[in-house]
Amino acid sequence: MKAIVVSFFLLLLGLSTIFSYKLWAQQPVEDQFGEVISLNNTSDIVQNLTSTQGKNLVPKGAILGIDDVDTLYYNYIIETEENTDFSVLIKRVVFSKDNLEYQDEHNLLVFDYVTEQISETRVSLTISVSLNMPENKTVYDLICGSSISFQFELNTDF
Repeated sequence: MKAIVVSFFLLLLGLSTIFSYKLWAQQPVEDQFGEVISLNNTSDIVQNLTSTQGKNLVPKGAILGIDDVDTLYYNYIIETEENTDFSVLIKRVVFSKDNLEYQDEHNLLVFDYVTEQISETRVSLTISVSLNMPENKTVYDLICGSSISFQFELNTDF
């Protein structure tokens, strides 16, 4: 009888460990940047697409491995004049591989952003980046192993 109780306890412990790991693995990866950007009428920012946690960006819908994520988050603090609205425009997306640069002509990267007013002169900007599934093997070979950078513009004149 004692062996059954111990076995049941070990089974519960194992199941709870697996369940906890699955929940942890599904948490979004969020890169925190401490830099503060002072907003003029138009400000250009270039960001290299990297993950500080060693995670790999994979296309949405792909099977995720241990070190894979389908969305990366970049946070910025924007200094503005009091209660200034601004727009975010993604201007340039570049894949770099073997010392060559390729523009994102296939709209592989999807960008979304959320702003949150922190104070009268500070806004938190979170840009999320995800990757669409490549349409063919040629496009896949282009992006596989590439480093990615994007440029975005913050504009108060809209």
